Amino acid sequence: MASHEEEIKRQRILPDIDVLASVGFDKIPKDDIARLKWVGFYKQKQAPYFMVRIKISGGLISLDQLAAVSRLACEFGNGVDHLSTRQDIELHGVLIQSAPVLLKRLKDVGLTCKGACGDTVRNICGVPCAEVCPHEVYDVEPLRKYLYDHFLSDDSVLNLPRKFKIALSGCLRHAGQYTINDIGLIPSKNSARVAAEGPGFEFWVGGGLGAQPILAQKLFDYIPASEIPAACAATVETHRLYGNRDSRTTARLKFVIKKWGLEKYRQVWQEHFEEYLQKLGRPKFDLKAKPSEVWAPALGEPFYKQKKNGQYGVEVMVPLGDARAEDVLSLTNFCRKHNAQVRITQGQNFHVQNLSESAARELQPLVEYFDWRLQNADKSPNVVACVGLDECGKAVFYTKASARQITNMMNADERGWPRGLTIHFSGCPNNCGQNSSAAIGFMGATRPGGWQKIGVYSLYLGGSFEGAGAVGKMVAAGLNPDSLPRVIKGLVDAYHADRKIDASSEKSTSEDFSVWARTLAKDRLVKVLKEADSGAVGTAPASAAPAAAGN
Repeated sequence: MASHEEEIKRQRILPDIDVLASVGFDKIPKDDIARLKWVGFYKQKQAPYFMVRIKISGGLISLDQLAAVSRLACEFGNGVDHLSTRQDIELHGVLIQSAPVLLKRLKDVGLTCKGACGDTVRNICGVPCAEVCPHEVYDVEPLRKYLYDHFLSDDSVLNLPRKFKIALSGCLRHAGQYTINDIGLIPSKNSARVAAEGPGFEFWVGGGLGAQPILAQKLFDYIPASEIPAACAATVETHRLYGNRDSRTTARLKFVIKKWGLEKYRQVWQEHFEEYLQKLGRPKFDLKAKPSEVWAPALGEPFYKQKKNGQYGVEVMVPLGDARAEDVLSLTNFCRKHNAQVRITQGQNFHVQNLSESAARELQPLVEYFDWRLQNADKSPNVVACVGLDECGKAVFYTKASARQITNMMNADERGWPRGLTIHFSGCPNNCGQNSSAAIGFMGATRPGGWQKIGVYSLYLGGSFEGAGAVGKMVAAGLNPDSLPRVIKGLVDAYHADRKIDASSEKSTSEDFSVWARTLAKDRLVKVLKEADSGAVGTAPASAAPAAAGN
């Protein structure tokens, strides 16, 4: 039996925004509430408000665009630019009556919400240091722009069985989370074919998170850049034709590949690839990376030197991606003054580029005034969270309060931030906060209570975006919110103890926390959880004991 979304897509996909804005929220039909997702409007938990998601391809946004979005947040939303894990910007607290004006103003500055939600090709992700990173192999911006424009203009991709995600990178050090996307593109390491045929990419397919996270598999180790558009279009087409439209929980491309196996999928894919080569041809892309100039930087961490002499970049950590729009406007003014550029990262932060030495020194007190901070690998907590039950209609529990508490606790730990330690929160099994890709992940859940359900967390360990990635394993369920700081402190203390680092030492360690977590013995984990539950590694006792998951 087809899902509700499939039924409405058979009738019509895109809603009439002007009509819906004129009738008001209470008179919007249920089918049109669903259709609004295709133009970026998602009903919040609190009626009559909507979340509006704005596509920022590759996280690259001009200062004029960023200022325009921030003004819209102040005028029509809750005054916050929420940075998403897919490099979008979300505005919350928007009324449907504002939609026509809001969408027109976005269009006036070259931005759109079309396809930001719904069963279509979503925002295309890239690495935030593209074009300026000294280590990049290719400048993939021309290819990213081509793919973005192609899928945005192709209305046939509005009717996919489920969402479809693409990520590409021109760098092997910063690979853009390619293994958790339906399509992941990174520079090919097949040096013989690159030398003979020119720039090319490894082509990975079938990744995705959600309630059943699966990492992408390598379909080819080399596809020439000119054939990437046809390769991507063919992959989207296989999803459109063969994805499961009867069950939204198994509708993603990853389930087609899981059912068929990679070899059968490759055979079917090849047929569609040949068709799209005929349709799209082999467009040429100049992917030659700009050469890095030789120069000695005067500034060290948290700043890094870019390719061009005298220019620096830095990641600006925005707690949980919630940037006050007024602060963002101040940031854009600063960047205009110093000819700097801004990108949005997949870690819900800003990446500020093209800074001179004097501008870099001036930036630090500005971001601290905003209660942001500059990223430092050894000292900056990398905590990510979806919006949770505060605003999302699908969430089952809150995320932000616990995530802020953890951030503050880790900021106070003088031993530093272990390499590879990421902490992600999701408010439900949909995994929007990428909890299963974090070294420590928490997923919101509920359990029966005396007169109502009680919110708890499930604990995941061992996830990572490094290399080809790793999916974290759920190791405990039923954790009470007030025990989370003690759980994390217990895990970090155990990690340092294994490195024989005294608890009072300021020395950080370079061993990857995620790798360590994947080798943690179950009896050791149970001990940490029991101590956290009793308050032995913290301050306040928890109200109920967590359950350790089986192997």
